[in-house]
Amino acid sequence: MTTATKITLSRIAFIPVVVAVYLLNFPGHRMLAGVLFAIAALSDLIDGYVARKYNQVSDLGKFLDPIADKMLVVVFMFLFVADNLIFNPWGAIVCGVVLSREFMISAFRMQAAVKKIVIPADVWGKLKTDFQDVGSAVIIFASDPIFLSHGDAVATVGKVLMYIGLVAFFIGAALAVYSGVNYIVKNKNVFTQKEEA
Repeated sequence: MTTATKITLSRIAFIPVVVAVYLLNFPGHRMLAGVLFAIAALSDLIDGYVARKYNQVSDLGKFLDPIADKMLVVVFMFLFVADNLIFNPWGAIVCGVVLSREFMISAFRMQAAVKKIVIPADVWGKLKTDFQDVGSAVIIFASDPIFLSHGDAVATVGKVLMYIGLVAFFIGAALAVYSGVNYIVKNKNVFTQKEEA
């Protein structure tokens, strides 16, 4: 197993840690969770850099990398809906659409894998992930109760950060739909190519 793939797997293993910090109740816990989320998301850049620089690009890495990205964002989508952080019910509907997209693309990738077709993430998928990561990290950070307990000025900062996070999150949601359709259309040969023996 390559170093780049180990970094990707470490990102998956780190997700429960971020969730635990988000859920635990201590001063600044969501600020810390937001920072940890950002670190986990940034590890995507690190494993990609390592894979390219040290010629460690592998089929396993291409398969696991987008799964790690999906897991990180999807877990927090559920938490955002549960905590009413994204304008329910519309936010919940948007999350449902994005989750459907992720499951659909995952099924599509598995079908491609059965036929020995490896499809790496494209630029639209990466851009979608970037917006979702930034939006999610900022939403987590801005949802910390500390913003509501230190006066109007601090509360205003929290509100501004939350709106920035929500805008980035919903842009990511729109890109998720577009990139999903584009991904399938661009790789429609998965439907027509016969399974290798």
